[in-house]
Amino acid sequence: MQVTFADGSSEDYEDTAFSRGAQGGVYRSRGGQSIVKLFNQITDPAQLDARREQVDQIIGQYNVVGNDPLWAELFSWPDRRVDAPSLGVRMRLVTGLIPLTHYNFPTSFKKLSREQQGWWIGRVAAAIKLARAVRRLADAGLCHSDLSEKNVMVDPLLGLATVIDCDSLVVPGPRGLKAEVLGTPGYMAPELVSGDEISPTVESDRHSLAVLLYQWLLFRHPLDGRLVHDPDQAKDDALRYGKRALYCEHPFDRSNRPANMSKMQLTAGTIENEGRRLGETRIVSALTPLLAQLFHEAFVTQLHNPAGRPLPARWEHALIEMYDRIIPCSNPRCMLKYFAASDVEELRCPLCFAWAEIPGKLPLLRLKVPVPDGNGGIEFEDEDRRFPHFIVGWRERPIFGWHAYRSLKAVPDSTQPPADSDPVAVVRYDDSAGMWLLENRRLPEMSVDAGSDPDVPQWQPVPSGSYIELRDDLRLLLASQDGRCIEVEMRQVYKTDE
Repeated sequence: MQVTFADGSSEDYEDTAFSRGAQGGVYRSRGGQSIVKLFNQITDPAQLDARREQVDQIIGQYNVVGNDPLWAELFSWPDRRVDAPSLGVRMRLVTGLIPLTHYNFPTSFKKLSREQQGWWIGRVAAAIKLARAVRRLADAGLCHSDLSEKNVMVDPLLGLATVIDCDSLVVPGPRGLKAEVLGTPGYMAPELVSGDEISPTVESDRHSLAVLLYQWLLFRHPLDGRLVHDPDQAKDDALRYGKRALYCEHPFDRSNRPANMSKMQLTAGTIENEGRRLGETRIVSALTPLLAQLFHEAFVTQLHNPAGRPLPARWEHALIEMYDRIIPCSNPRCMLKYFAASDVEELRCPLCFAWAEIPGKLPLLRLKVPVPDGNGGIEFEDEDRRFPHFIVGWRERPIFGWHAYRSLKAVPDSTQPPADSDPVAVVRYDDSAGMWLLENRRLPEMSVDAGSDPDVPQWQPVPSGSYIELRDDLRLLLASQDGRCIEVEMRQVYKTDE
């Protein structure tokens, strides 16, 4: 099939669509580098002109990708308009990633290889990138209109995520078409499900993002519980996700609490077959306090208040903060492999109940930022006083440039650091000496607070390639310009009786 673009050039595509939805069919190029989506025939000339203008706006004026490889990774963005055989768009073919849908159904999940099933640190890294992508859309005033499991591609081993189906965004302006799709059941905002609103908005995207993040991190849907509102499935769904939507972890109304919170939808069968038991992975035990607070806002206080829903930037920040608290699970058979140290005094995997193996005390590296002290000097404070940002230490825990320098964007990867974010320092444990150390790999201005001796400069250099022992109340300045400070606390870890 010859496809002709708006500039008159053409490319060869397969004759048969490999995917077809409500808006049209999707075809692969013969070379396998791109796809085209050909929209269903539009007979009304005015509607056709408006749709063509919308496509041009998405490709041009509202293109959030440009030539930036970071954003290009997070989106399969339309780059050319198709004029024949019908109106459509060309996009890159996403390879190596799997639709998130495959992770939300036990039958499809079990068919994935162990590598494809991934691990939890990869899920968190992918969640950061999903939140970042939605933030990018919102910053441009764009609404995706169908943020759902079918339009997010992921790799939970490498920690990758890409948003697809970006050809029918709700764009600003009077000539922007209303969305052809209101969303996918289970991910649509309650006001869209109930019919109180007739078109998706950036606020309804916020709800969709919160649902996706909760389901991705905790393996269950936040609004699915034991309540049945109507024997008819369609009517029940309309109430469950609409006017009667109720958070399954609502702190005051437990009527929609699942009968067994420990039955994680996707992994239960696999884990039980191995003869192990599941932990009760409620949000308060599985995630950090900051992230738990955002889910409380999204599904309790602001569920039916679109304007009050957490912004994507807040999700991104909270997920990065949790990423820094993740530690390895000591159980080699655990499906998660990693978990968040939400309670650093009792480090136990919420899934398999294994205790973290920590030699001695646990090093907590509290990140602080410089602020003027009012007397011409500086002092260091938490960026968020309610939720301090910790890096939880473990053997070979990397410290990246985006920890040291506030101007750098956090680009976490679950298995190895990206090229622009190689570790600048590494937490280590010296078994022979029985002490935790921080190796300065490539921070030329790292210095340690020498104390209050007036005859000694306050900040003494820690040269690249050297080690410094981590001990209580130690303060390290990672960089003199735009740099953060680390305050060290050595926390005792307890193991309670079964």
